[in-house]
Amino acid sequence: MLKMLPLFLIFIIFIAGCSLFKKSYDVPETLLDPDIGWAETTLGQMSIDQRIGQLFMLSLSKPIYSDTDPDYIQLKDFVRRYHIGGIIVFGGEAFERSFFINDLQKDARQPLLIAADFEEGAGQQINGATKFISAMGIAATGNLQNAIDVGRITATEARAMGFHITFSPVVDINSNPDNPIINTRAFSDDPHIVSDYATAY
Repeated sequence: MLKMLPLFLIFIIFIAGCSLFKKSYDVPETLLDPDIGWAETTLGQMSIDQRIGQLFMLSLSKPIYSDTDPDYIQLKDFVRRYHIGGIIVFGGEAFERSFFINDLQKDARQPLLIAADFEEGAGQQINGATKFISAMGIAATGNLQNAIDVGRITATEARAMGFHITFSPVVDINSNPDNPIINTRAFSDDPHIVSDYATAY
């Protein structure tokens, strides 16, 4: 028992140290009291399995033309059975994706977070939506208003189709010539330009 005492003391000191550096965060003003209350109440009623399920996003990448599609039936089953938290969408037509997003929402016990990569506008993934030039092209215009307009139009179209997360804008800095992935997806190799355009977006 005495051999365990040093380990116990180290554990107590560690826990105490963590509490000294605990950071408090202000709740964003966009979260209204009723929303916070709903979230806390909902979370409090969830089982461990339900909470774990909320951490996962499933992919919807193939076109769906019928609710009898076997892959779509499996997706709906997973949403219900495993309490999935969200769906990430790749490709598709605007009406088709909107229809099936709404259908999935009806089956979900908790609202699903619907996401897609809309770096170049909703048209980057969804046929029938607006596609823009890359971030570097926007910054090359030298006009912050263009970033504002692209952000507004992308958000408006995304919301109309039922999307919540657009994974945009890209705020990487194109500072490494050996990294071909960032490239024109970044606003610039200048962190100040990236900051200005990302904020405007």
